[in-house]
Amino acid sequence: MKNTRFLTLMLTLLVLGCRDSISIDELRIYAPTESYPEDTYLSTVAEKRALVIGAHGDDDVIMAGTIAKLKADGWIIKRIMFRSEEPGDVSRMATSKIIHNGFEFIELGGKAYRNDMDTVQYPYMPIPKERFDQVFERQEIADELITKINRFQPTVIFTLDHEMGGYGHPDHIFISQLVLDLCEEKAIQPQKIYQGVYTDHMEEQIVEIRLTELVKKWGFPSPYMSAISMYNLPEGMPGPDVEVNIHDQAETKMAYIKSFNEEEQRTIGKFMPYYDAFDAQEYFRVFDREFFRVIEIR
Repeated sequence: MKNTRFLTLMLTLLVLGCRDSISIDELRIYAPTESYPEDTYLSTVAEKRALVIGAHGDDDVIMAGTIAKLKADGWIIKRIMFRSEEPGDVSRMATSKIIHNGFEFIELGGKAYRNDMDTVQYPYMPIPKERFDQVFERQEIADELITKINRFQPTVIFTLDHEMGGYGHPDHIFISQLVLDLCEEKAIQPQKIYQGVYTDHMEEQIVEIRLTELVKKWGFPSPYMSAISMYNLPEGMPGPDVEVNIHDQAETKMAYIKSFNEEEQRTIGKFMPYYDAFDAQEYFRVFDREFFRVIEIR
């Protein structure tokens, strides 16, 4: 077992330096090896209204195939994110229409949703959760979310996970936890939250090994390894409950990814290895499923 893991690690690191010549077999290093129950709930919902909430413009790429599938099935999909000064904000409302029906920014009257950006060196690095209320404008954000969510009345909300936030980004964790808190407080009332996650194999290969190696190569600290320690999550992000086959949405998901600006696409490439080295059908024949942790709201 240890030898197999060592050989896989060596091949992974070799592939990191061979982007132009990567083969399908090498790409499969990062593909899920596990299977989960196929989701049945989303196909039975009468009120087909879903809200996608994320801190950043590219946070929904992990679930973009599922969102595209729901839209094709007649769901009304709305996307909410937070206004920033990022270049992608200018065009986001137009490109969002590829997989969403509507798009809305949350703006806090000129205030940033996070108040430490002038002092923090690496905003993506985890911070202790007990500091979240000092760092984030929680009440203002909560008020905006409650207003917008209750106006739309979604049956399902899609977020990232609230424990690891994918790889330890505090913005991801804060927003996902806040949505869950608002549900538990009965301030908003979706039926379920679908949190986009990776399988254990994908997390190991893409985040633990590949991302850690990339940031080390570039001279930056690793958010994932810091989050494992800081948040006491030796198993990493929570595992999936269900999977959704998205191969029929291959072209739409690829079009959505390529609608992002160059800087955003580079970020996406850290978590979707070598997507730009293959056409949509080839790539999503390997990555033909998306995975979700499902939280039922009672």
